[in-house]
Amino acid sequence: MLPYRIVRWINDVYPVLVLFLYIGLAGVTFAICFLMPPAAIISLIFAIFALIPATVAWKLLKASEHFLARSAIRDDRCPECGYELAQDPDRTAVASNDDVPAVCPCCLGCGAAFSADGTRVAI
Repeated sequence: MLPYRIVRWINDVYPVLVLFLYIGLAGVTFAICFLMPPAAIISLIFAIFALIPATVAWKLLKASEHFLARSAIRDDRCPECGYELAQDPDRTAVASNDDVPAVCPCCLGCGAAFSADGTRVAI
């Protein structure tokens, strides 16, 4: 439960953090482009090629979040709070997204719903 919550928090913060790092890098690059044009070009090339490891890291974080959620769902526990998941059809959530199954088990404690692959479903 706790590892899932930590990884989920990192997944929520990571894209915003990368965005602000790139905005800061763009500001620094603009500030030095008139003083040292080669440094600005190197900074631009670095920023473009740094997107590859940043994207790979984000995909790994998402995969680890789904893995942790799936292991909790297999045990009929909510990945977020640890309560049991509802199994009867009256207590399940109906997903509004076409990419997920129509019925997802819903947590009895916090009300979160998850698809079979570990993705949290908006109800």
